Amino acid sequence: MSSLVIDFRMRFDEVPGYIRFRLFNATHEMHLIRFNELLYLPAFGALTPDNEDYTSRSFWHTITCSGQPYEAQSSKDTLICNPVVRYLQCLTANHVFTREDSQNGVRVGELSIPWDALNR
Repeated sequence: MSSLVIDFRMRFDEVPGYIRFRLFNATHEMHLIRFNELLYLPAFGALTPDNEDYTSRSFWHTITCSGQPYEAQSSKDTLICNPVVRYLQCLTANHVFTREDSQNGVRVGELSIPWDALNR
């Protein structure tokens, strides 16, 4: 799979959530709910974290060694203590959300996938 693009705000067939990717030399486009159905994943929660216990700021405080609160401008992935969680966050940031910058900053939305992985 290559050329992955995910946009939670964009609509596809009047359904919010859009994904486009190339697989076996063919480009595929669909809404995220359909993508989840194809992979036999639950459609609920495809666009937002579905767990009411999730708060990005408290999760950030748990996984970092610095004790600093989450700041959008200055929170870097190098503050994450566990190298496995740091690597998972980097994969999430660079492959799932396809970032174009290399500042190593952590966005609030990117923390939901590592939180889900650790709280299953």
